[in-house]
Amino acid sequence: MPDTTEAGFTCPDCGRSFTLERGLTRHRNYAHGGTSVKSEPQPMPYTVQGLTSGLEQEVARLEAELATLDEQRHQLQAQLRPLKGALTALTRQWANPGPKKQPAKKKPASRHASEELVGQVYGWLEAHTTELEGGFTGKELHRRITSNGGLTVSPDRVRLVLAQLHDQGLIRLDRKTQGGGKLYKLVREVSDAEAT
Repeated sequence: MPDTTEAGFTCPDCGRSFTLERGLTRHRNYAHGGTSVKSEPQPMPYTVQGLTSGLEQEVARLEAELATLDEQRHQLQAQLRPLKGALTALTRQWANPGPKKQPAKKKPASRHASEELVGQVYGWLEAHTTELEGGFTGKELHRRITSNGGLTVSPDRVRLVLAQLHDQGLIRLDRKTQGGGKLYKLVREVSDAEAT
């Protein structure tokens, strides 16, 4: 405890006296490396390190427990995998005794249009010969036939009809268009008067 007689405050390290406590404090800070006249602060009963160490131990314990559970889970999955495979194989084998059912075969789509549809399309072509003198593609013919409440037919069916009409010699393939389509023209029967 520093001497607080008439001299005021005395430095315990060198014996120098000061009238004010702050003078002694300043002297000790500069001359003796910052030792204060006040009593050393008592350590707090609970430090941050003391608080965190308990939490860190609990975290480590829980992580170790999770690691153990994960290892057990992997072991159980490894044991379960072959059992499931065997169970699946057995249920498939014994579920339907007898010959295995063959998957139903899809009926192939017909690659021919009906005679009725061929007749309807050809009748439409004959009725519109003047409009089609320059020729027609399947796409164009489909658009014309189905517009204004005409025949209800798909573009694929129109292509089939054109192929059949071509095979029958009722239309001829004039040329291929720039986009790769086929330009057809009606085959006109030449009369005796036109032939002479």
